[in-house]
Amino acid sequence: MKKTDKITGVLICPDKGTAEKKTIGNDLHDWYAELDCELVDIPERTIGGKYFDIICDDEGLLKADPYISALDANYQPMLVGRLFVCHHDNAGNMTSLTDDECVHVLKRCRLLATNLHPTPYRMLTDVGY
Repeated sequence: MKKTDKITGVLICPDKGTAEKKTIGNDLHDWYAELDCELVDIPERTIGGKYFDIICDDEGLLKADPYISALDANYQPMLVGRLFVCHHDNAGNMTSLTDDECVHVLKRCRLLATNLHPTPYRMLTDVGY
């Protein structure tokens, strides 16, 4: 399958308190800009029992005052910083989510708070391996 110039998925920005369906550029420079980072990782995880790719800041834990952005089913931290949820094809290219998949992910973005960030913000929940 040919790589597309843009992909649609769910962007979670805990530092802004938001989670939204968004279309972004489909290359490293766009990902760095959207995630406000310099190095990305793309783990495959379940969200509510369905598999997705999560583009995230690979150095998020090294930043001062990181925001927890993804929790497992027991509300234990899984990921920090901004996240972009999407898929990949058989060639390894990142691909868009369907509208239904965006709704599935957004339903699991709950308003929660931490001791370091007591004002509630959107966190992705029910994330697993």
